Amino acid sequence: MKLNINVRNLPTSFLVRLAYGVLGTALCLLAACASSPLAAPQAAEVDQALQRYAEASKAMDYAAVAATYTDDAEISHGDGTPVRTAAAIRTFLESFRDYKVRDYRLTSSSVKMSADGALQTGTYWQRVTLPDGLTVEAAGRFEAIWVRNAAGQWRLRKMATYSP
Repeated sequence: MKLNINVRNLPTSFLVRLAYGVLGTALCLLAACASSPLAAPQAAEVDQALQRYAEASKAMDYAAVAATYTDDAEISHGDGTPVRTAAAIRTFLESFRDYKVRDYRLTSSSVKMSADGALQTGTYWQRVTLPDGLTVEAAGRFEAIWVRNAAGQWRLRKMATYSP
């Protein structure tokens, strides 16, 4: 079946609405495309901040890890009680002084930018030697909320990890 439509026979109001619809769709697509190049460098910056965090964690540099967090930050694992504030996070991390991080990997799978920060998700894997000498591995997924501070640096507001 072939449908022939003569545009000249259509009412003017229909053609105007059609033109606005096409124009509106084009503008939406243009806006979506225009935002992608701006978000890409910021997402790369967040990925770089995550790798610096992983390196500091592997080195067991508690001061550097704590400095990655905002003053009002929190960390949590699964349904456990969150640790809140950068100072409390540092104290919490220092309680693992007798552990040795052998390897630590954070792999980002998604960075979603927003007006006030970024939501990053991915996976983690670590190998740790316990105080008794036993070496264990842990893996799972993470969700991180990043914000920019006044100096333009990315800081963690929240880091949540989950075991499989």
